[in-house]
Amino acid sequence: MRVCLLAIVLLVALRAAPATVNVPLPPESGTTNRLVLHFENLKLPPDSSGIVRVFADLPGADARTSTDDEHFLGYFTLMPKNSTEAARGIERASATLDLTAKKQRLAGKREVTLTIVALGRPSLLPSVAPGSASTKPTFGRIYLSKE
Repeated sequence: MRVCLLAIVLLVALRAAPATVNVPLPPESGTTNRLVLHFENLKLPPDSSGIVRVFADLPGADARTSTDDEHFLGYFTLMPKNSTEAARGIERASATLDLTAKKQRLAGKREVTLTIVALGRPSLLPSVAPGSASTKPTFGRIYLSKE
């Protein structure tokens, strides 16, 4: 009698995990017209599309969270220089997002919890475990400024 083993391998789609960070708001200023979110030393996970969504005070936000949600602040895009950069993760020294249209949403707060969601295509063969640090957007510094 022969025993045959059939191994079924399920390919799990890996999507970038959101990163959540608390960011202090700059002091109120009557002469300020713009509110800008700054990222320094930003790196997106491998196979990211380069589209990054930002949500305020919604730590559970992810790629499925609607941009119609009241917590959605906006998005920005980073284009990979080539397919190699896209595969290993897009890196930029800086990126900004103008939040001027959302100033009222943040008015009166001293700090805001930002959830950074990097959208991406599913990886067929994930090289890292979901939820590990390398599946999240990372940055050296993130801050808000009034200009």
